[in-house]
Amino acid sequence: MNPFERFGIKHLSPSSLNLWANEPALYVLKYLHGHKDEMGAAAKRGTAVEAGLDVWLFNRDASVSDCTDVAIHNYRINTLGILDDEHDKEAGLIAPMLAQAIGALRNAPPLIARQLSIETWIDGIPVPIIGFLDYVFDDGSIVDLKTTARLPSAPRPDHIRQVSIYAQARQAPVSLLYVTPTKHARYHASADQVAEGLAEVSRIAKTLARVLSASSTAADVAEFVAPKFDSFYWNDNSINAARKVWL
Repeated sequence: MNPFERFGIKHLSPSSLNLWANEPALYVLKYLHGHKDEMGAAAKRGTAVEAGLDVWLFNRDASVSDCTDVAIHNYRINTLGILDDEHDKEAGLIAPMLAQAIGALRNAPPLIARQLSIETWIDGIPVPIIGFLDYVFDDGSIVDLKTTARLPSAPRPDHIRQVSIYAQARQAPVSLLYVTPTKHARYHASADQVAEGLAEVSRIAKTLARVLSASSTAADVAEFVAPKFDSFYWNDNSINAARKVWL
């Protein structure tokens, strides 16, 4: 039997493959044990910055102030009015991050697609990889936006894996745009980086397939991995859920 089918996995995604590579126990908890987790404040901040950037990219005459209002409104909706130090801190980063993102794409070609769905396949893996492209411009280029507290000096390996999937699916150039409250950097993925990223994606997907093939139940898969609760991937909610699986 298709090992993915046995566990009801109809497709993979860049995020799920990166999670299996970086914190496999959390992958098991989420994708095999059905754990649902609330999006964190930082992720909601990133979504808010994207919402503001969308407005500007679709209407270059929009003011940064109007775009910021949209971003803040998006954040307030997604946080349901939660008031605490963490959420207040992230709210304060939205305006400067959005200003950096707009500045970085000031001379970008016209936008033709937002959150465009893609599908691609890996040799030897019987289910597709499905992902969503942040921004596609009319020259064919793809930009993936990352909001972060610290600007990396080079693109992160897991982000290269992600965009290498996009490059294969669209046969188009891809880049990662990192923005902080004070600066930004855009890294274009080279052909060599894309090739290595795809090779890593293939290795990750095949290790997952082998573990699933050797298991009959989600509990069996859990025996192959152990949670590292000191990792930033975990929060109180997921840790409590995991303790019921890894007794």
